[in-house]
Amino acid sequence: MFTLFRTVIAVCVMAVGTAVAADAPAVTIHYPVDRSVVGNKVNFVLDFATDWSAVPFFQVLAGKREYPVVETSSGRHAMQGIALEPGVNTLTLRLFAYKDAARKKGMELVSTREITIYSDVPVFSGNVIPEGFTVRPFHTRGQEKDCSGCHRMDVEPADLKPVQPADMICYTCHKSIPTGKHIHGPAAVWGCISCHDPDEGPVKYRFADRSPWKITRTTQPVEPLVFTIPSDGVFNSSSSSLAIRRKQLKDLLAEPLSALRRHRAYSMFLEVHTDGAPIRNPRYKDHRQLAKSRARVLSTLLVQFGVSKAKISVVGVGRSSPRAGEQGSGDSNRIVIVLHPAGTEVKSSEKLPSMKGWERQVVQITYANGPAVSGLTVREALPSHVQYVRDTGTVQGRFRNPRINKSALIWNLGGRKGNFEETIAYVVRRTGTSSKAPPETAISYTQQDGVIVNYAPFEKGKKRRTVAETCLSCHQGMLDGAFRHGPTEAGYCNLCHDPHASPNPAWLRKPAWDLCVTCHAEMAEGKHVVAGFVSGKTHPTKGRSDPARPGRELSCASCHNAHSGKSRSLFVYGVKERHDLCVQCHKNF
Repeated sequence: MFTLFRTVIAVCVMAVGTAVAADAPAVTIHYPVDRSVVGNKVNFVLDFATDWSAVPFFQVLAGKREYPVVETSSGRHAMQGIALEPGVNTLTLRLFAYKDAARKKGMELVSTREITIYSDVPVFSGNVIPEGFTVRPFHTRGQEKDCSGCHRMDVEPADLKPVQPADMICYTCHKSIPTGKHIHGPAAVWGCISCHDPDEGPVKYRFADRSPWKITRTTQPVEPLVFTIPSDGVFNSSSSSLAIRRKQLKDLLAEPLSALRRHRAYSMFLEVHTDGAPIRNPRYKDHRQLAKSRARVLSTLLVQFGVSKAKISVVGVGRSSPRAGEQGSGDSNRIVIVLHPAGTEVKSSEKLPSMKGWERQVVQITYANGPAVSGLTVREALPSHVQYVRDTGTVQGRFRNPRINKSALIWNLGGRKGNFEETIAYVVRRTGTSSKAPPETAISYTQQDGVIVNYAPFEKGKKRRTVAETCLSCHQGMLDGAFRHGPTEAGYCNLCHDPHASPNPAWLRKPAWDLCVTCHAEMAEGKHVVAGFVSGKTHPTKGRSDPARPGRELSCASCHNAHSGKSRSLFVYGVKERHDLCVQCHKNF
């Protein structure tokens, strides 16, 4: 039986069980996060912003196994591939300083810290994660943002067939992965992307779906945009005449003007407030009248700045509510601009319209390393009671209304080469009777051979590739037998095999016999096969030559297929009966 709990060891700053010097350096463990769920191995990464002059050395321990001390002056602040046991692991980091800082000689421990993580190996855990632990994959967009300052995180076409390993995007951090006498074919040529997709995630193994298309959808809320601009110095005292040049005013209004260009379907509500300064101009009897006059002037200038007059509604509030704050009456001297979707009404910046049911759909399309296509069309089928808000469609940030066919929005994008990205965005409005289902995306295009292809990336039942699906895409036939080995049937190919490299044939994680008796422990000591018909107490399962496979040692695999077979005992050579198996070696039996 496997032991599910083991102490591994790793560290950061505050000591746990070890005295910490008062001036111990502050170091943050960037990954893994305390109480996180990881796989059977973990990368240990320290915060790259650390003052490394104060931390010349660090070390990570794994149980009794001590990983090499790392000298940070080499530029390293991480340890890759720390092996974990299934279940709870305690990692500890040791920080060292020079004994003689002036001469940079000697090394002494200055602090340690422990964190607890959970290694989730489904075949042992049954996908049951203890309370208090959270899944935290390493390769996620959020994690990678912190790495992008030093590492290249975007895949390039050259990564598919690197001239040399060092050119491959994965090499910098994963150079030690394909290490062993027996190297898996794709790993031997650094064809990582043949199995893994660095842009997919967060998924534990991030397997590629082998399609050049990658389509993602995000749904964003639609809200009025509010801009508050202090107007002290914009107008002359007690007047609606400008105290600044028109160009200065245009610069002051640059942000709302830019936003209105991006949101062509929006209208503008202009609200002008005045402060409590006495009015010394007989043209205005009160602050509200002055504010209205200033609002009309601004409206005229906004039209000159390119805003449609039909989109502008103005109001002069004067010094009455709403107030900007309680710091003083001067806080009320301001311009408030509200950009709101057409069809909604704004009467006050304090009472914005409800945007319930409004949402922005953003569809990101990436096509990588595929043949050129022509006649590319993107179709968004809207669910019932969902309406497209006119003039909100954009392609690559530029306004482009779709062609509308019943409930479908259609963008014809034309021809594209082998690598491209497109972002389509638009606003919809749901009524009270509509479902919460998102629009259905469909892509059609013509291949170079003239064949028209229809692709539905979000069709029901579509899921990311599993371990077994990834392996079987090349290793066909492994599950053809009527009877299947448990781990293989469950899709845990990597329970027995290392998909990168191993010192053992067939990329086994241990020599064949040792691997089998890890689970089948009773076969290691007990009687096996027909004990009464063999010399000794049991049929040998190791330590002898295999008569049926010259040059190879006898092992469990001499008689049993670890993947599938025609018999319940998974006999090799396609046999069903025990006698037929025995005569493979015992010809005269």
